[in-house]
Amino acid sequence: MADRQPPTTNTPTNDTWWIIDPTKFQDTKDTTKYFFNGTTGTITYDPPPSALLAAKELIPPQPLSLYDDLQQSSRKFWKANSDNTKGVRLILAGGIAGAAAKTCVAPLERIKMLLQVHGMTNTTAAAATSRPPGLLNMAKEILMVDGPVGFWRGNVANVVRIIPTKGILFACNDQYRVLYGVDPKNPDPLRLMASGASAGMTSTLLTYPLDLVRSRLMMISASASATQGGAHYTGILDCFVKTYRQEGVRGLYGGLGPTLTGIIPYAGVSFAAFDVIKEYMPRDEHNKIATQYKLLCGAIAGFLSQSVSYPVDTVRRRMQLQGCTGGERLYKNAIDCTAQVFRKEGLFAFYRGLSANLLRAAPNTAIQFTAYEQICHWLNLKK
Repeated sequence: MADRQPPTTNTPTNDTWWIIDPTKFQDTKDTTKYFFNGTTGTITYDPPPSALLAAKELIPPQPLSLYDDLQQSSRKFWKANSDNTKGVRLILAGGIAGAAAKTCVAPLERIKMLLQVHGMTNTTAAAATSRPPGLLNMAKEILMVDGPVGFWRGNVANVVRIIPTKGILFACNDQYRVLYGVDPKNPDPLRLMASGASAGMTSTLLTYPLDLVRSRLMMISASASATQGGAHYTGILDCFVKTYRQEGVRGLYGGLGPTLTGIIPYAGVSFAAFDVIKEYMPRDEHNKIATQYKLLCGAIAGFLSQSVSYPVDTVRRRMQLQGCTGGERLYKNAIDCTAQVFRKEGLFAFYRGLSANLLRAAPNTAIQFTAYEQICHWLNLKK
Protein backbone atom coordinates (compact mmCIF):
# COMPACT_ATOMS: atom_id res chain seq x y z
CA MET A 1 0.00 0.00 0.00
CA ALA A 2 1.34 3.31 -1.00
CA ASP A 3 2.21 5.77 1.70
CA ARG A 4 -0.29 8.55 2.25
CA GLN A 5 0.95 11.75 0.68
CA PRO A 6 1.26 14.74 2.96
CA PRO A 7 -1.05 17.62 2.16
CA THR A 8 0.29 20.30 -0.09
CA THR A 9 0.64 23.89 0.99
CA ASN A 10 -2.54 24.73 -0.95
CA THR A 11 -4.64 22.26 1.04
CA PRO A 12 -6.52 24.23 3.70
CA THR A 13 -6.58 23.10 7.30
CA ASN A 14 -9.87 22.38 9.05
CA ASP A 15 -9.95 25.59 11.05
CA THR A 16 -10.03 27.71 7.88
CA TRP A 17 -13.56 26.66 6.88
CA TRP A 18 -16.57 28.78 7.80
CA ILE A 19 -20.32 28.26 7.27
CA ILE A 20 -22.04 31.00 5.30
CA ASP A 21 -25.76 31.68 5.65
CA PRO A 22 -27.33 30.96 2.18
CA THR A 23 -29.79 33.82 2.68
CA LYS A 24 -26.86 36.17 2.08
CA PHE A 25 -26.97 35.13 -1.60
CA GLN A 26 -29.82 36.84 -3.40
CA ASP A 27 -29.53 34.77 -6.57
CA THR A 28 -30.07 31.32 -5.04
CA LYS A 29 -33.00 29.44 -3.51
CA ASP A 30 -30.90 26.51 -2.44
CA THR A 31 -31.08 25.81 1.31
CA THR A 32 -27.71 24.05 1.27
CA LYS A 33 -25.18 25.75 3.51
CA TYR A 34 -22.30 27.37 1.72
CA PHE A 35 -18.77 27.15 3.07
CA PHE A 36 -16.05 29.74 2.89
CA ASN A 37 -12.36 28.81 2.80
CA GLY A 38 -10.51 31.44 4.80
CA THR A 39 -7.13 30.49 3.31
CA THR A 40 -7.97 30.48 -0.41
CA GLY A 41 -10.94 32.85 -0.33
CA THR A 42 -13.15 30.42 -2.29
CA ILE A 43 -16.81 29.53 -1.61
CA THR A 44 -18.24 26.03 -2.06
CA TYR A 45 -21.23 23.95 -0.96
CA ASP A 46 -19.27 20.68 -1.06
CA PRO A 47 -16.27 20.93 1.29
CA PRO A 48 -14.12 17.99 2.39
CA PRO A 49 -15.71 15.89 5.19
CA SER A 50 -12.90 16.77 7.58
CA ALA A 51 -13.55 20.48 7.03
CA LEU A 52 -17.27 19.92 7.61
CA LEU A 53 -16.62 18.81 11.18
CA ALA A 54 -14.54 21.86 12.10
CA ALA A 55 -16.48 24.56 10.24
CA LYS A 56 -17.91 27.41 12.27
CA GLU A 57 -20.60 29.89 11.37
CA LEU A 58 -19.16 32.99 9.71
CA ILE A 59 -20.35 36.16 11.40
CA PRO A 60 -19.67 39.13 9.12
CA PRO A 61 -18.07 42.17 10.77
CA GLN A 62 -20.60 44.67 12.05
CA PRO A 63 -20.32 48.35 11.15
CA LEU A 64 -18.91 50.56 13.90
CA SER A 65 -21.33 52.61 15.96
CA LEU A 66 -20.88 56.38 15.98
CA TYR A 67 -19.38 56.17 19.49
CA ASP A 68 -16.84 53.49 18.50
CA ASP A 69 -15.99 55.31 15.28
CA LEU A 70 -15.30 58.57 17.14
CA GLN A 71 -13.26 56.71 19.75
CA GLN A 72 -11.08 54.97 17.17
CA SER A 73 -10.63 58.16 15.16
CA SER A 74 -9.63 60.03 18.31
CA ARG A 75 -7.07 57.42 19.31
CA LYS A 76 -5.55 57.39 15.81
CA PHE A 77 -5.25 61.18 15.76
CA TRP A 78 -3.59 61.47 19.18
CA LYS A 79 -1.36 58.48 18.51
CA ALA A 80 -0.04 60.23 15.41
CA ASN A 81 0.71 63.31 17.56
CA SER A 82 1.80 61.50 20.69
CA ASP A 83 5.27 62.89 21.34
CA ASN A 84 4.40 66.58 21.65
CA THR A 85 0.94 66.42 23.24
CA LYS A 86 1.08 63.93 26.10
CA GLY A 87 1.23 66.57 28.84
CA VAL A 88 -1.63 68.53 27.32
CA ARG A 89 -3.70 65.37 26.97
CA LEU A 90 -3.16 64.41 30.61
CA ILE A 91 -4.33 67.83 31.79
CA LEU A 92 -7.25 67.76 29.34
CA ALA A 93 -8.39 64.31 30.48
CA GLY A 94 -8.23 65.19 34.17
CA GLY A 95 -9.91 68.56 33.65
CA ILE A 96 -12.85 67.23 31.65
CA ALA A 97 -13.36 64.34 34.08
CA GLY A 98 -13.35 66.70 37.06
CA ALA A 99 -15.74 69.17 35.41
CA ALA A 100 -18.20 66.41 34.51
CA ALA A 101 -18.17 65.02 38.05
CA LYS A 102 -18.56 68.41 39.75
CA THR A 103 -21.46 69.42 37.51
CA CYS A 104 -23.32 66.20 38.29
CA VAL A 105 -23.04 66.63 42.06
CA ALA A 106 -23.26 70.45 42.22
CA PRO A 107 -26.53 70.51 44.22
CA LEU A 108 -25.07 68.37 47.03
CA GLU A 109 -21.83 70.36 46.89
CA ARG A 110 -23.64 73.64 47.57
CA ILE A 111 -25.78 72.20 50.36
CA LYS A 112 -22.69 70.74 52.00
CA MET A 113 -20.74 73.99 51.88
CA LEU A 114 -23.64 76.05 53.25
CA LEU A 115 -23.93 73.68 56.18
CA GLN A 116 -20.18 73.76 56.81
CA VAL A 117 -20.09 77.53 57.33
CA HIS A 118 -23.29 77.73 59.37
CA GLY A 119 -22.51 79.88 62.40
CA MET A 120 -20.45 82.46 60.52
CA THR A 121 -23.04 85.23 60.86
CA ASN A 122 -21.32 87.50 58.40
CA THR A 123 -21.44 84.86 55.67
CA THR A 124 -24.69 82.92 55.55
CA ALA A 125 -28.30 83.83 56.16
CA ALA A 126 -28.91 80.40 57.66
CA ALA A 127 -26.75 81.37 60.64
CA ALA A 128 -29.54 83.64 61.91
CA THR A 129 -31.40 80.58 63.18
CA SER A 130 -30.48 79.07 66.55
CA ARG A 131 -30.42 75.50 65.32
CA PRO A 132 -28.41 74.33 62.30
CA PRO A 133 -30.69 73.26 59.44
CA GLY A 134 -30.58 69.71 58.17
CA LEU A 135 -29.85 68.55 54.66
CA LEU A 136 -33.48 68.62 53.52
CA ASN A 137 -34.19 71.97 55.18
CA MET A 138 -31.17 73.54 53.51
CA ALA A 139 -32.26 72.13 50.15
CA LYS A 140 -35.73 73.57 50.71
CA GLU A 141 -34.26 76.97 51.59
CA ILE A 142 -32.14 77.04 48.42
CA LEU A 143 -35.15 76.05 46.33
CA MET A 144 -37.37 78.75 47.83
CA VAL A 145 -34.78 81.55 47.61
CA ASP A 146 -33.02 80.80 44.32
CA GLY A 147 -35.24 78.29 42.55
CA PRO A 148 -33.98 75.06 40.93
CA VAL A 149 -31.10 76.87 39.22
CA GLY A 150 -29.83 77.85 42.66
CA PHE A 151 -28.49 74.35 43.21
CA TRP A 152 -25.99 75.01 40.43
CA ARG A 153 -25.12 78.55 41.52
CA GLY A 154 -21.35 78.97 41.38
CA ASN A 155 -20.92 75.87 39.22
CA VAL A 156 -19.44 77.87 36.33
CA ALA A 157 -16.68 79.11 38.63
CA ASN A 158 -16.30 75.57 39.93
CA VAL A 159 -15.82 74.20 36.42
CA VAL A 160 -13.34 76.98 35.60
CA ARG A 161 -11.44 75.97 38.73
CA ILE A 162 -11.74 72.23 38.37
CA ILE A 163 -10.39 71.93 34.82
CA PRO A 164 -6.84 73.12 35.65
CA THR A 165 -7.01 71.73 39.20
CA LYS A 166 -8.01 68.17 38.29
CA GLY A 167 -5.98 68.30 35.10
CA ILE A 168 -2.81 69.07 37.04
CA LEU A 169 -3.81 66.58 39.76
CA PHE A 170 -4.15 63.60 37.43
CA ALA A 171 -1.18 64.59 35.29
CA CYS A 172 1.05 65.01 38.35
CA ASN A 173 -0.21 61.78 39.88
CA ASP A 174 0.95 59.82 36.83
CA GLN A 175 4.33 61.54 36.97
CA TYR A 176 4.73 60.99 40.72
CA ARG A 177 3.94 57.31 40.25
CA VAL A 178 6.87 57.06 37.91
CA LEU A 179 9.05 59.03 40.33
CA TYR A 180 8.07 56.84 43.30
CA GLY A 181 8.47 53.63 41.30
CA VAL A 182 4.87 52.40 41.45
CA ASP A 183 4.53 49.01 39.73
CA PRO A 184 1.26 49.03 37.69
CA LYS A 185 0.97 45.23 37.91
CA ASN A 186 1.60 45.06 41.66
CA PRO A 187 0.97 48.52 43.16
CA ASP A 188 2.15 49.26 46.69
CA PRO A 189 -0.60 51.09 48.67
CA LEU A 190 1.94 53.31 50.46
CA ARG A 191 3.53 54.41 47.18
CA LEU A 192 0.07 55.03 45.73
CA MET A 193 -0.86 57.20 48.71
CA ALA A 194 2.42 59.12 48.46
CA SER A 195 1.84 59.75 44.75
CA GLY A 196 -1.75 60.91 45.29
CA ALA A 197 -0.85 63.16 48.22
CA SER A 198 2.06 64.76 46.34
CA ALA A 199 -0.12 65.35 43.29
CA GLY A 200 -2.85 66.88 45.46
CA MET A 201 -0.47 69.30 47.15
CA THR A 202 1.08 70.33 43.82
CA SER A 203 -2.33 70.96 42.27
CA THR A 204 -3.53 72.91 45.31
CA LEU A 205 -0.48 75.21 45.39
CA LEU A 206 -0.81 76.05 41.70
CA THR A 207 -4.56 76.70 41.60
CA TYR A 208 -5.58 77.69 45.14
CA PRO A 209 -6.91 81.23 44.40
CA LEU A 210 -9.42 79.68 41.98
CA ASP A 211 -10.72 77.45 44.77
CA LEU A 212 -11.13 80.40 47.12
CA VAL A 213 -12.98 82.45 44.49
CA ARG A 214 -15.26 79.51 43.72
CA SER A 215 -16.13 79.07 47.40
CA ARG A 216 -16.92 82.76 47.88
CA LEU A 217 -19.10 82.96 44.81
CA MET A 218 -21.04 79.90 45.89
CA MET A 219 -21.58 81.12 49.45
CA ILE A 220 -22.12 84.85 49.03
CA SER A 221 -24.82 84.43 46.41
CA ALA A 222 -26.89 82.46 48.90
CA SER A 223 -27.13 85.35 51.35
CA ALA A 224 -26.85 88.33 49.01
CA SER A 225 -30.56 88.66 48.36
CA ALA A 226 -31.35 88.38 52.07
CA THR A 227 -28.61 90.53 53.59
CA GLN A 228 -27.27 92.89 50.97
CA GLY A 229 -30.06 93.38 48.44
CA GLY A 230 -27.82 92.17 45.65
CA ALA A 231 -24.85 90.02 44.80
CA HIS A 232 -21.62 90.98 46.51
CA TYR A 233 -19.61 89.69 43.54
CA THR A 234 -20.75 89.91 39.94
CA GLY A 235 -18.50 87.16 38.65
CA ILE A 236 -15.20 85.33 38.86
CA LEU A 237 -12.98 88.25 37.87
CA ASP A 238 -14.90 90.69 40.10
CA CYS A 239 -14.50 88.37 43.09
CA PHE A 240 -10.79 87.95 42.41
CA VAL A 241 -10.20 91.72 42.09
CA LYS A 242 -12.25 92.68 45.17
CA THR A 243 -10.61 90.01 47.31
CA TYR A 244 -7.16 91.23 46.29
CA ARG A 245 -8.01 94.90 46.87
CA GLN A 246 -9.65 94.35 50.27
CA GLU A 247 -7.45 91.59 51.69
CA GLY A 248 -4.31 91.50 49.54
CA VAL A 249 -2.43 88.40 48.50
CA ARG A 250 -3.06 86.92 51.94
CA GLY A 251 -6.78 86.98 51.22
CA LEU A 252 -6.35 84.99 48.01
CA TYR A 253 -4.56 82.26 49.96
CA GLY A 254 -6.78 82.24 53.04
CA GLY A 255 -7.14 78.70 54.34
CA LEU A 256 -4.17 77.36 52.36
CA GLY A 257 -2.64 75.71 55.44
CA PRO A 258 -5.60 73.48 56.34
CA THR A 259 -6.22 72.84 52.66
CA LEU A 260 -2.73 71.40 52.20
CA THR A 261 -3.14 69.45 55.42
CA GLY A 262 -6.46 68.01 54.29
CA ILE A 263 -5.37 67.20 50.75
CA ILE A 264 -2.77 64.73 52.00
CA PRO A 265 -5.26 62.18 53.41
CA TYR A 266 -7.93 63.06 50.84
CA ALA A 267 -5.90 62.66 47.65
CA GLY A 268 -3.67 59.95 49.09
CA VAL A 269 -6.53 57.73 50.26
CA SER A 270 -8.60 58.48 47.16
CA PHE A 271 -5.99 57.42 44.59
CA ALA A 272 -4.67 54.51 46.64
CA ALA A 273 -8.09 53.09 47.48
CA PHE A 274 -9.28 53.28 43.88
CA ASP A 275 -6.31 51.33 42.51
CA VAL A 276 -6.21 48.79 45.33
CA ILE A 277 -9.95 48.05 45.17
CA LYS A 278 -9.75 47.64 41.38
CA GLU A 279 -7.49 44.62 41.86
CA TYR A 280 -10.38 42.75 43.50
CA MET A 281 -12.93 43.51 40.79
CA PRO A 282 -13.97 40.85 38.22
CA ARG A 283 -12.55 41.17 34.72
CA ASP A 284 -13.72 40.02 31.31
CA GLU A 285 -11.87 37.82 28.82
CA HIS A 286 -9.81 40.83 27.71
CA ASN A 287 -8.74 41.58 31.30
CA LYS A 288 -10.93 44.71 31.35
CA ILE A 289 -13.01 45.91 34.29
CA ALA A 290 -16.62 46.74 33.46
CA THR A 291 -17.79 50.34 33.94
CA GLN A 292 -20.15 49.47 36.80
CA TYR A 293 -17.27 47.98 38.79
CA LYS A 294 -15.14 51.07 38.16
CA LEU A 295 -18.00 53.20 39.46
CA LEU A 296 -18.14 51.02 42.56
CA CYS A 297 -14.39 51.42 43.11
CA GLY A 298 -14.66 55.18 42.76
CA ALA A 299 -17.64 55.34 45.12
CA ILE A 300 -15.80 53.44 47.86
CA ALA A 301 -12.65 55.50 47.36
CA GLY A 302 -14.64 58.73 47.60
CA PHE A 303 -16.45 57.61 50.74
CA LEU A 304 -13.20 56.73 52.51
CA SER A 305 -11.24 59.82 51.47
CA GLN A 306 -14.01 62.29 52.32
CA SER A 307 -14.69 60.73 55.73
CA VAL A 308 -11.02 60.98 56.71
CA SER A 309 -10.49 64.58 55.61
CA TYR A 310 -13.87 66.20 56.37
CA PRO A 311 -13.09 68.04 59.67
CA VAL A 312 -10.08 69.71 58.05
CA ASP A 313 -12.25 70.65 55.07
CA THR A 314 -14.70 72.42 57.39
CA VAL A 315 -11.89 74.52 58.87
CA ARG A 316 -10.53 75.47 55.46
CA ARG A 317 -13.95 76.56 54.21
CA ARG A 318 -14.36 78.91 57.13
CA MET A 319 -10.87 80.30 56.65
CA GLN A 320 -11.65 80.91 52.99
CA LEU A 321 -14.89 82.74 53.64
CA GLN A 322 -14.07 84.95 56.63
CA GLY A 323 -14.02 88.62 55.78
CA CYS A 324 -15.35 88.07 52.27
CA THR A 325 -18.15 90.63 52.68
CA GLY A 326 -15.82 93.27 54.05
CA GLY A 327 -16.45 92.28 57.67
CA GLU A 328 -13.92 91.46 60.35
CA ARG A 329 -11.74 88.41 60.20
CA LEU A 330 -13.14 85.93 62.68
CA TYR A 331 -10.12 83.64 62.98
CA LYS A 332 -6.42 84.39 63.33
CA ASN A 333 -5.34 81.13 61.76
CA ALA A 334 -6.43 77.52 61.29
CA ILE A 335 -5.63 76.57 64.89
CA ASP A 336 -7.66 79.50 66.21
CA CYS A 337 -10.51 78.58 63.87
CA THR A 338 -10.49 75.01 65.14
CA ALA A 339 -10.49 76.17 68.78
CA GLN A 340 -13.32 78.67 68.29
CA VAL A 341 -15.54 76.28 66.38
CA PHE A 342 -15.05 73.59 69.02
CA ARG A 343 -15.64 76.00 71.92
CA LYS A 344 -18.68 77.80 70.49
CA GLU A 345 -20.36 75.11 68.40
CA GLY A 346 -19.04 71.81 69.67
CA LEU A 347 -17.45 68.81 68.03
CA PHE A 348 -20.46 68.18 65.83
CA ALA A 349 -19.83 71.44 63.95
CA PHE A 350 -16.77 69.91 62.26
CA TYR A 351 -19.00 67.24 60.75
CA ARG A 352 -21.93 69.46 59.82
CA GLY A 353 -22.93 68.65 56.26
CA LEU A 354 -21.17 65.27 56.32
CA SER A 355 -24.29 63.43 55.20
CA ALA A 356 -24.58 65.64 52.12
CA ASN A 357 -20.87 65.28 51.55
CA LEU A 358 -20.98 61.48 51.65
CA LEU A 359 -23.93 61.46 49.26
CA ARG A 360 -21.87 63.73 47.01
CA ALA A 361 -18.49 62.09 47.43
CA ALA A 362 -19.34 58.63 46.12
CA PRO A 363 -20.85 59.66 42.76
CA ASN A 364 -18.34 62.50 42.38
CA THR A 365 -15.31 60.25 42.73
CA ALA A 366 -16.93 57.43 40.76
CA ILE A 367 -17.79 59.67 37.81
CA GLN A 368 -14.42 61.41 38.00
CA PHE A 369 -12.24 58.30 37.88
CA THR A 370 -14.41 56.49 35.35
CA ALA A 371 -14.56 59.51 33.05
CA TYR A 372 -10.81 60.01 33.40
CA GLU A 373 -9.99 56.47 32.34
CA GLN A 374 -12.41 56.63 29.41
CA ILE A 375 -11.09 59.98 28.20
CA CYS A 376 -7.52 58.68 28.55
CA HIS A 377 -8.54 55.82 26.27
CA TRP A 378 -9.94 58.29 23.75
CA LEU A 379 -6.76 60.36 23.90
CA ASN A 380 -4.53 57.30 23.48
CA LEU A 381 -3.01 57.68 26.93
CA LYS A 382 -3.84 54.24 28.28
CA LYS A 383 -4.56 50.84 26.83
